[in-house]
Amino acid sequence: MKGKIISLYKKYEEIINYIIVGGLTTAISLGVKYALLFTIFDAKNPLELQLSVIISWICAVIFAYFANRKYVFKSKSKSILKEMITFFSARVATLVMEALILWFFITYLKLNSNTYVIIWTIVTQIVILIGNYILSKFFVFNKDKTSKIDKNVLFDIIVFGIILGICFLFPYTHDDWAWGTSIGTERLTTLFRDYNGRWIGNLLVLVLTRFRVLRALTISTTLWLIVHFIKKILDDDFGVKYIFVLLCLLMPTAMIAQSITWTSGFANYVIPILIIFIMMYYNLELFKNNAKPKQINFVVTLILGFVASLFVEHMTIYNVLFAFVLCIYSYFKNRKIDLSKSMYLVGSIAGSLLMFSNSAYGLIASSEDTYRTMELSGNIIIRAFNTYFDEFYKLFIFDNKILNILLCIVFLKLISNNIKQKNKYSLYSCATVFVLMLVYYLFSIASNVCLFTSSNHMALFEGTLSILYILSMFITIMLCTVKKDRLRLAFELVSVCLMAAPLLIVTPIGPRCFLPIYIMFVLIGCDVYMIAFKKDEHLVKYVKLIIIFIVLFFLSVYFRIYSVDEKRIEYINNNLNAQELVLPNLPFKEFMQGPNPKRDTFKERFKLFYGINEDVKIKFVHYEKWAKEVNE
Repeated sequence: MKGKIISLYKKYEEIINYIIVGGLTTAISLGVKYALLFTIFDAKNPLELQLSVIISWICAVIFAYFANRKYVFKSKSKSILKEMITFFSARVATLVMEALILWFFITYLKLNSNTYVIIWTIVTQIVILIGNYILSKFFVFNKDKTSKIDKNVLFDIIVFGIILGICFLFPYTHDDWAWGTSIGTERLTTLFRDYNGRWIGNLLVLVLTRFRVLRALTISTTLWLIVHFIKKILDDDFGVKYIFVLLCLLMPTAMIAQSITWTSGFANYVIPILIIFIMMYYNLELFKNNAKPKQINFVVTLILGFVASLFVEHMTIYNVLFAFVLCIYSYFKNRKIDLSKSMYLVGSIAGSLLMFSNSAYGLIASSEDTYRTMELSGNIIIRAFNTYFDEFYKLFIFDNKILNILLCIVFLKLISNNIKQKNKYSLYSCATVFVLMLVYYLFSIASNVCLFTSSNHMALFEGTLSILYILSMFITIMLCTVKKDRLRLAFELVSVCLMAAPLLIVTPIGPRCFLPIYIMFVLIGCDVYMIAFKKDEHLVKYVKLIIIFIVLFFLSVYFRIYSVDEKRIEYINNNLNAQELVLPNLPFKEFMQGPNPKRDTFKERFKLFYGINEDVKIKFVHYEKWAKEVNE
């Protein structure tokens, strides 16, 4: 018996010692705290109470460091100070984690009965115990470098956690107020007749406007999957996915407001591009000579093709063309019909037929729809020309200032790497366009003014420059890349144009329509970057640091929005019998789609969503003014 105990102890020595040290650490923490409170400190004094907590925590962590170093992980490192700082940092991280977990379940979800408090306290301590062990073993006292957890994985988990939290903070706005009420269910009962044929997008928004946690998980997971498949498409081995993430975070604010934070926008505009990336990855052998063929069940591709065609109209058209190209190119390359690709085409056509069978498109085509228009007559060229120079080129190209600056840089680098080729005139012409774009953007940013689009002449200049910009990209790709990269990059650039083309003959169009196009542009930029530049680990570190700052900025913005939104909802619930409600506007309105209803239609939807009697008058005022009046 004794031998078995000794054998078990030796087998699990590290974990057993860790538990013993943890118990002693807890005893020291409680001992120091109570000793201070029963002697020199007064527990009734808030400051002295907090000081006792801080001092006891410091004493406990110092003991834990030396005990873990000697008896648990048996570290031989000579950099004691550095190791101690890392250990303290890890304990601070788990301390913050503990505070967040308890706040979420006890304060926010109000699971605050005595039983729940005990349950969540125990659960939190278990999580902290495991977290401290992992951080100590792999990041503080790590002896074997090969056993170290990939820091990129840890970074990804942290960023995903922050983004998940941000997604939870998004308020419901604009059309969400309709979809989340009886208006949405009425649309469903009529099978969206005379509304639109976006079956999957509509069903998704019906669900997400009713379950906030599910919405946060859906948005964050979709964004993570896009990055995941981008990494696989690029065969990224030096952190280019972080450049992709950074550029997506730097997309125009209006685009974020209309396609990420707005539930109705997200449900229709984000998921289609994810499905395209999934199919690109599973058919990568068509675009990369060294890529191995990947198996995907034909039933899955049939479903994916069908689903992808039921979100938003211009992506439906692109999806059918994409499926058709996959089938044709695969046939000519392999001299046989691929069942999975064929089923994707069948699914996409079936989905598009279901979408466009909706009576709404007949009303639009006949100009009976008062909100949407579509040009199909002989004036289609004139309509496309006017639309392009009125607003299209700005949403398509010119509003993406930071992305275009970086695209110009990577394409100029690609040209400089290949300037000795015979087609020097073409390359110099392309370089001139990129330099002109670069100088124009830098000048506009330095002068702190918008690009001078108020002038018709400037609109003509900028629109023409945008066309030259796209042509220069295409020529550079053709002249400066090898065959295995040329086809893939050309496909990505042509995809951008095909996604955008239907938007030239319809109204209204807005930043949300161009989200898939923006993401495809980012993919092109990352793809060219991998070809033009060498691996640079230092750059990746800087990019990751910038990503952290940006997501923390978004966290602060949306937390502020969330806090005001919660106060607004609480005020509504406490004053449902009032004849008039004066409510606060949500701050940072540029980060949301229509958060503060102005028109009567949206005020009625707002009332319905929050259970306000339709006879109640509502008025929205600045938050500071509202807070002052309420407190008075």
